[in-house]
Parts: sequence; structure tokens; C-alpha cells
Amino acid sequence: MDTRSHPEFYRYYAEQGQRDSTFQRFRNLNKAIENILNIGDDDRLRVADIGCGPGTSSLVWSSRGHFVAGLDINKPLLDLARSRARERGLTAEFLVGSAHAL
Repeated sequence: MDTRSHPEFYRYYAEQGQRDSTFQRFRNLNKAIENILNIGDDDRLRVADIGCGPGTSSLVWSSRGHFVAGLDINKPLLDLARSRARERGLTAEFLVGSAHAL
């Protein structure tokens, strides 16, 4: 399994994953899912973020107190996700793997 990243692919997702508009889109999605599932402020989910890339969605879930496991085939983007989680003091597990092998 090739876990490398093309430099332009990495650059694009690294930049997109840091935009306020991207975080807001994932926050809105997170809130909608929590509402559908009737999740209260004290409830905690176990979230599998398959194809997590630079971890933006994972970070949003983690910031809400949920346990997150992110999976992606792109090791450099996972390294970036781990770094971003550490910088924010968030806990999430990021694993190299393929959705086809689940």
C-alpha cells in the first residue's frame, strides 16, 4: 500500500483544512448529526472518520468531546492531522490504512 502523498495534493488539502469556511462547514455538519442523534452536551460518541485527510472533521468532533479515530491512506496528511490535534490540545487517534481493507 502506497502511503505517500503528491506535493500538490498535500498542499491543497493542508491549506483547505485550515480555512475558517472549512471548519464552519464541518461544525455545521457535526451539529446536524448530533441533533439527528439527539446527542446532549454530556453525551460522547465514538467517531470513525474514514478518509480523514488532514483531520479537520476529526478535530471538530474531538473539540466537542467525542472520541475520534481517523483513518487515511495518506501518511503525510495524517502526520499533519496529529500535529494539528496536538497544537489544539485535542485527543484523536490517526491511523494509516485503507477503507477497502476495513
